[in-house]
Amino acid sequence: MPIINSQQYLFVNLDRVEMRSNNFYLDLKKNDPVEYYYIEYFSARGFLKFPIKKLLSHVNYQRVCNDPNFMLILNNTHEAFHSVVPHLYERIVLEGEIPSEKVILVSESADLHEVVSTYARENNFKPFNVEWFMLFKKGLQNDFEFQQQAGPIEFKTYQKQKYEKIYLNFNRRWRDHRTLTVALLVASGILHKGYVSLGKSDMSSTLGHAFEGMINFVKPNQFLYNLLLENQEIINNTGWLYLDTEDLVTNRASLDMATYKFYEDSLVSLVSETNFFTNGEVGRFLSEKTWKPILFRHAFIMISVPRMLKLLRLQGYKTFHPFIDESYDGEFDPLTRLELIIKEVKRLSNLTELEQTEFIKNITPIVEHNHKKFLNDNYYLEKFYVTKD
Repeated sequence: MPIINSQQYLFVNLDRVEMRSNNFYLDLKKNDPVEYYYIEYFSARGFLKFPIKKLLSHVNYQRVCNDPNFMLILNNTHEAFHSVVPHLYERIVLEGEIPSEKVILVSESADLHEVVSTYARENNFKPFNVEWFMLFKKGLQNDFEFQQQAGPIEFKTYQKQKYEKIYLNFNRRWRDHRTLTVALLVASGILHKGYVSLGKSDMSSTLGHAFEGMINFVKPNQFLYNLLLENQEIINNTGWLYLDTEDLVTNRASLDMATYKFYEDSLVSLVSETNFFTNGEVGRFLSEKTWKPILFRHAFIMISVPRMLKLLRLQGYKTFHPFIDESYDGEFDPLTRLELIIKEVKRLSNLTELEQTEFIKNITPIVEHNHKKFLNDNYYLEKFYVTKD
């Protein structure tokens, strides 16, 4: 078997190393012509406390360095961090003395290979090999197949005559773009037009607590600034928002069919993905948050970094222009991107019953295509190698 430690592999955390097993990624390597030693890690800083030379046996270390048919895989499993790159060059290449061309970095970021290429060129390194791995897609497919064993699941999306709730916006962990989006929905007078969750998670904040930070952040955008400032009182008086559960700490990446009722009863998902602001972690990251509306036959707007819709179209999925204004996807300024999104959500929230019917007629073929595409999609891994496969 190409991954020699597939039965038990190391997971490197910041303060500990665990032994793990059973990972779908391992199956993707079964028929490869070379062998691998496989390690997962949460943060590249973990290799500071646990140096790679000590994690590998002497034999495996020598094979990684010298055997052309043996490589090291480092999987930042179900994350899309770009900040790992300089740390990995420092810990693995400089301190660990492992040639970068003998290392494969695995990430959920579709763009990590570009970061690696730029960093290597600017710092006179050879690039790491990179693989873009779509674990969340496979995980949701597996969940759906498991739930279908109890009987066929009937999808009733877009079967109502009139929708009082136009959009659905799940938020669990408090991230800046999520709190700001909800505050802007409140300020726009359309919170009642949607199903929105933003409650006590691992923070006890409310929108009122976050207001000062939000208003200072949006100052460069006059529209957002005025909208928040003019509606400060109502924003400050908005409490925690709950939908299906008050437990917003537990990770909910798996499929919960109990939430499907919210998709049935709304027109559009506002997908608050993990990354948004382009001055932080900017990798395009397709988590379960994106795949769920696709599975549930629901139109969506991506509250994320630019070019997310482009990424989906490259995989064969369809998006919703001209029935949804998707110009936000090409906007690299985050505040302008958010302004475009909020204005479009407000437009959709004011559709008449007749306009809702026309909207549904136009998008139904798109959501049907995406649903069928997802159920048959076996594209999970894309390689960006500097060495031969």
